[in-house]
Amino acid sequence: MLPFIDSSQYIFTTHKEIMNFDIRIDDRVSGLENGSVQLLFTAWSNKNMTEEELASKNIKRVNTWQEIAEILL
Repeated sequence: MLPFIDSSQYIFTTHKEIMNFDIRIDDRVSGLENGSVQLLFTAWSNKNMTEEELASKNIKRVNTWQEIAEILL
């Protein structure tokens, strides 16, 4: 899925509020809270959010894993 990150370093959870990470990637804005890098994966539930609205929350929209790799690397 992310060839530049070893799969043993993945953590999947629905309770993201219990985790403290610098980088957050999610398809829900609520899953991005408290991240210094907040990447919102485009999904049907967030596609109507404007770039201005996202920018005001320090959120960057991404559409592919390649885009994420370019941001993080």
